Amino acid sequence: MKNCKTLLLILTLSFGLSSFAQYKNFEASVHLGIPSGEVEDFINIVYGLDLTYYLSNDIGGIIDLGITGGYTEFNYDTKGGLIDADDASFMKVAAAGKLNFQNNVYFNTDLGYAFGLDQVNGGLYFSPKIGYHFDSFLVHVYYTYIRNSSSGINDFDYTSVGIGFGIRL
Repeated sequence: MKNCKTLLLILTLSFGLSSFAQYKNFEASVHLGIPSGEVEDFINIVYGLDLTYYLSNDIGGIIDLGITGGYTEFNYDTKGGLIDADDASFMKVAAAGKLNFQNNVYFNTDLGYAFGLDQVNGGLYFSPKIGYHFDSFLVHVYYTYIRNSSSGINDFDYTSVGIGFGIRL
């Protein structure tokens, strides 16, 4: 029940922020990746959705600061036979900072908390990204780290690398 309330709160905030979005302050992106680190032997794919709202754009002409939320799922590989478990899903809430370079290249970092939605607890969430802005479209490569505070069978950290695609409104 606690996770359902958290999910409802995050979705409400995300949709509320999108209604106040001004030109190019709001970003929505999907990401697809592969696991790394401790989970690479039994996770086969990582995917999710992120929504970001920049509260202040172009500080000094190059920095954007905002908030972000999203969903990420680590899909267990049941064919490997190592672990027979459910997928690990996380709802993320974080601060977002973006450094914009010339030629539409950017570096973005999210830092916050990921709430575990399945058999895992949440923990610290960190995700740096390097990307490129087209006019209203963006593409980035990313690394995600989620510090898991669970104990037992799922007591490892969740990390992944991948690519994301999004739109800017």
